[in-house]
Amino acid sequence: MELKHFLRKAKIQVSKMAADIKVSQPTISSWKNGNAIPTKNQMAKVVKYTKGLVMPNDFFPDLVEKFGKASQ
Repeated sequence: MELKHFLRKAKIQVSKMAADIKVSQPTISSWKNGNAIPTKNQMAKVVKYTKGLVMPNDFFPDLVEKFGKASQ
């Protein structure tokens, strides 16, 4: 699930997620809008925060579309 869809579905504000995982609001907005990708450490926090609903491959929609979603 893309981060923007998670935030909308869970009704979580960018500011809340940013405070909860200790990054800036612009950082979360950049991830949400596809303008940046979390670092390895940040990605782990995103996966944990979203309880696995947002996974690393969700930040690469073009690759997923081209090659398919990785099996789990």
